[in-house]
Amino acid sequence: MTNLYLTAANKAASLERGVAFQSKSKLVAKLAADGRLEHRKESQQSAWGLMTWEHYALTHAGRIAYCKSCDDAGGDNV
Repeated sequence: MTNLYLTAANKAASLERGVAFQSKSKLVAKLAADGRLEHRKESQQSAWGLMTWEHYALTHAGRIAYCKSCDDAGGDNV
């Protein structure tokens, strides 16, 4: 994976740590088309009403590719 792919995958992995990843870039669209990211729409009821947001999340295949690239680079896995 190139550095751009790793950056996008790292941002998507941050969702699992509680941060939503939103983007309209061609790179993210390509990662979604390749099956490494999925577009999600989620809703949550709050005191101010129903809140809805859209974001990207890593798929299982995306997680595997991301973790393999971390192993290759000698970094920590997410």
